[in-house]
Formats: sequence, C-alpha cells, structure tokens
Amino acid sequence: MRLLGNYSYILKFIFLLIFFGCSKNKITERSFRSFQQEAKFADIPVPLDIEPLNCGISANSYAFQTSINLSEFLKFFIQEMEIFGWDKKYHISTFEELLIFEKPNKIAVISIRTKSKKLNIFVFIQKKTDGENI
Repeated sequence: MRLLGNYSYILKFIFLLIFFGCSKNKITERSFRSFQQEAKFADIPVPLDIEPLNCGISANSYAFQTSINLSEFLKFFIQEMEIFGWDKKYHISTFEELLIFEKPNKIAVISIRTKSKKLNIFVFIQKKTDGENI
C-alpha cells in the first residue's frame, strides 16, 4: 500500500505538469486565424514605431499608426516593398496617399492618412485571379 501512495503523488504531479503545460500552448481557432493573417502579411514591411489600430481589420486588411513623418514613411515603405518583391504600379497623392503594388499572385493597396500629427496606415491585400493585371 505504501508503494502505491508514493506513486499517486508522482501521478498527480505528472498530471498537473501535463495539464498546465499543455493548456498554455493550446492553439485556439482565434489564435490560429491571427497566425494565418500574420502569415498573409509577412511580405509587407512595417516600421518599428507603430501602434496597431483596431478599425478596418479583416482577413484581407490591417491598420496601424506611426509618428514617422510622411516623406520618411513613403521612402521607407516604397523601398522595403521593392525589397520584398513588390512592383509599385501607382502612387496617387490626394487628401490621402494611395500606393498600389503588385506581385504575380496578389495586389496590395496601402492608404496613408494624416491624423493629429500621426499617420494612419491601412493595408489591403487581394489575391489575383488568373491572368488579372492592374
């Protein structure tokens, strides 16, 4: 009986380790979707000084805010997008800056809006259908 008592403590300890160790690493459906979204945007450069924005986020878009000035951000973003393999197609400057980039299989549209001495950046990604060009 005494031998079984020692094993019961060991078994309880192992159970606790397994239960708490696995619960921290569980992948929920929400975290999996978040991981998929991050992977979808892995080839889009993001400066270090950003704050995520909750508005306008979907499976094909995300938004962030930065305090970098507009000319520096445009220079950084256009240069980095080309390094990531994107081909700049259009740069439209109106009340907002619109940048349109293309890869063989997808299109990226970046909207940059100035708000309270900061830039709000919205990134939209769309897969292209066969033979579609912009």
